[in-house]
Amino acid sequence: MLICPPVSVTTLVTEEEVQLKFPAPKKGSYTYQVCLRSDSYLDVDMNKDVKIQVHEAKEVTSHPQWNFPSEDEEEHKSEQSAAEDYTEEEEDDISE
Repeated sequence: MLICPPVSVTTLVTEEEVQLKFPAPKKGSYTYQVCLRSDSYLDVDMNKDVKIQVHEAKEVTSHPQWNFPSEDEEEHKSEQSAAEDYTEEEEDDISE
C-alpha cells in the first residue's frame, strides 16, 4: 500500500534528508516500510522499517487564519478600495 507519493532524489551526495508527508492515522503505534530504489546502481535498493507513535492531536483554540474581520471593517475596506479604483484625471494631467 502506497501511503505517500514517491520522492525523487537526484543529487550525488553521500547522504540526503527528505521529508515524507502523509496523513496521520488514528492514535496508536505503527510500523511503516520505507523503500529506497536506485535507477542508476545495482544492489543499492533498500527497505527500512520505521516505527512511529501517533498521539492524540492537541486542540487548536485560535489561529491567525481564523481571525476574520468584522462586517464593519470589511465594509470600510471595500469602500476605500472602490474609491481608489475610480479616480478622475484633470485634462491638464493628460499628455498628448
